[in-house]
Amino acid sequence: VGLRPEVAMGMKMPPCLVRLIQGMSETGVVPFGRLPPDCATIDFFDVGDCAPGVVDHHDFERPVYTVSMLSSQRICIGQTVRTPTAGDFGADFTMLLPRRSILTREKHSADLVKLAIPGVQEQRVSVTFRRMRPRFALEQQDAQRQRNEGGGGHHA
Repeated sequence: VGLRPEVAMGMKMPPCLVRLIQGMSETGVVPFGRLPPDCATIDFFDVGDCAPGVVDHHDFERPVYTVSMLSSQRICIGQTVRTPTAGDFGADFTMLLPRRSILTREKHSADLVKLAIPGVQEQRVSVTFRRMRPRFALEQQDAQRQRNEGGGGHHA
């Protein structure tokens, strides 16, 4: 069950994710002087689950960081992602993301290139960290304020 697009969570980052971001900053994954991510997406994969090729939305600043957890997983990256069979993808570049690795994408790799995850062989969790562009963050805050005041959007 997912959330309707107009429903904003509006919650603070959980402490375990804050600690992970702090570690990324302390080890130089998040470059010194760059603002850290302020939001996260957590994806859970069971055996056979996959994710089709997508490009990260431009409402988020670059870079985008993806932490691979629980198991290693092959990913496919390219401007075109092919689907020869259900749950299997082919692209210009394929690589293995080891367990506990961090993939950093910016510029061309975040703006134009799709990332797909073929059907996983073991359970996997990935955490993708992003930072909202200031304009997008303000729009989200305004929309949340309108919903809280009872004047926002239609409800199904």
